Amino acid sequence: TMSQPKMLSDEPKLSSAALCTTLKHLHQAFRPEFTHQCVEEETFRGHQPLTSVLAKAQTELPSSSSEAVVITSDAVMHKSHLHHDQATSELEITIDLAPSCRTCRLYVTSTPKKRKANNEMTMMTIGDGKRQKVDDSSKVVSFHSTTNTNKAEEAEEEPMSRTEIQNSIANALPDIVDDEDSDSDYLASPLGAVLREYTINNKTFCLSLADGSDQATYDYHRKVQKLALWFIENADDVDVSNDQSGYWKVLYLFLHSKQGYALVGYCTLFHFNSPFHKPVPGTIVRFCQALVLP
Repeated sequence: TMSQPKMLSDEPKLSSAALCTTLKHLHQAFRPEFTHQCVEEETFRGHQPLTSVLAKAQTELPSSSSEAVVITSDAVMHKSHLHHDQATSELEITIDLAPSCRTCRLYVTSTPKKRKANNEMTMMTIGDGKRQKVDDSSKVVSFHSTTNTNKAEEAEEEPMSRTEIQNSIANALPDIVDDEDSDSDYLASPLGAVLREYTINNKTFCLSLADGSDQATYDYHRKVQKLALWFIENADDVDVSNDQSGYWKVLYLFLHSKQGYALVGYCTLFHFNSPFHKPVPGTIVRFCQALVLP
């Protein structure tokens, strides 16, 4: 029996790439909100998320969407999932962020996708209302980053390799390292001047304000700001040392423990002079990008 038709979602956190990716920080695991800024068509070529992840994501499917496409297969939820017909493996990407967020470890794991029976079809209704069958059977190419397998029959287009996957998301990650000790990479002290420390639920937080012209702030921020691409739709790198038309400060929030200071979030502040500002001219402070990790 066919399942009830659903509108194809354009919810970015349900994209194929987002469901393949897990970030971990301070014993918390979470998925990105956006992937379109670093992953072409929001999918990793030749791969799809784990079947179990797709099943769980079904419960998060919005009841309505602006897309004029109706899918009757429960396996298809987001427009990027249309590429799953060509997927030959199921992909897991795990990004372990250091507490400081200035480094991370990257794990890429792929297992061959189970093929459907040749006579198993997916019914899909496209914008013009015409129904057509889509053959879900595909040639299998196994992809592993650490194990050797027998070479499978090649598909029309090779799945993305681990290197290609890493290169595609590198712009959204701090420095990638292999050091297992990165779990203990805390800041010895907060950046800039401490504005306030407070405790909530037995956790101590530190709010500090750092000057973008400071070399330590520049070096640190150019690494951690890359994470904004996962959570801010139109995020962009900011050169906080640039003082051509004003100057930058960064408001940081850290978790303070006996190990040191771990990043919780930040907000970039741009200061510029406005001689014609009413009612009083002077320096204007503009809140720019703000990020608080889940």
